[in-house]
Amino acid sequence: MFVNKIEKNITGNQIRNIRLSKQLSQQDVERMCSLKGVDMTRSKLAKVESGMVRVTDEMLKNLADVLNVSVEEFFY
Repeated sequence: MFVNKIEKNITGNQIRNIRLSKQLSQQDVERMCSLKGVDMTRSKLAKVESGMVRVTDEMLKNLADVLNVSVEEFFY
C-alpha cells in the first residue's frame, strides 16, 4: 500500500539539522524553551522536525532565539 506523505512545513529538516549540529536533544530544546517562557514540548518539536505540523512565524522566531540562529537559516 502506498502512502503519500505530504509535509506541512519546509523547515523541519533544517531545524533538526541545526539542533543536531549544536549537539542538543529534543529534550534539551524543550528545557531551553521552557526557561524562555516558550511553549514547545518535545513532542511538538518532533512533529515540527518531521514536517507533521504547520509552523507559525512565532514558532520559527522562538526556535531561532532558543537555537541562537537567524530565522533565515531554517530555509537553507
